[in-house]
Amino acid sequence: MLLSAEDGGMTAKGTFWLFAAITAFGLAWVWVTIPETSGLSLEQMDYLFSLPWYKIGVSGRKHAEIQFQVDREHELAEKAEPMQIEYAHTEKA
Repeated sequence: MLLSAEDGGMTAKGTFWLFAAITAFGLAWVWVTIPETSGLSLEQMDYLFSLPWYKIGVSGRKHAEIQFQVDREHELAEKAEPMQIEYAHTEKA
């Protein structure tokens, strides 16, 4: 079913370069779109994959770590506020 080189088919050299181009394209796609998740907690990975698809690849980890830190600081601030209010309402008799 394959064409010979004389009839317009690909030679062995052409087949090699076709697969080389497909592999190079695949490598570039993986590098840009698939994030590195080693060393991340599950919560940080959740932030990473909640980013838009175009931010996940190369710079996604940086964005996810920043967002994780901001949310963590907000949570710690919210936990600290009720304790201060609780102490402010205690009266000594």
